[in-house]
Amino acid sequence: MITGTPTTLHVCVDCLMLLANGEVFDAHGDDITAQHAAKIDAIWGDTELTLGHVDAEEESDAEPWFSWQPCDGCGSTLGGDREYATAWTEEA
Repeated sequence: MITGTPTTLHVCVDCLMLLANGEVFDAHGDDITAQHAAKIDAIWGDTELTLGHVDAEEESDAEPWFSWQPCDGCGSTLGGDREYATAWTEEA
């Protein structure tokens, strides 16, 4: 069971693939799962990350959008589609 306070994130496609499928491949088909997971762990540690937007009020909230903002999951500064995810943080 997930516990804690939900925090909305905007994640890149690589984070989306890792959260949805448990694996990530680069454009050449090479498995980059371990490297990408390490980037997320460096930022979020043991925090539980899940796909979806806890407070989505409109159907359009489920659609991806293009952004140049850094990914909230892995910190990537590459532009690209962003999707909603949720970090479940424990209150201190």
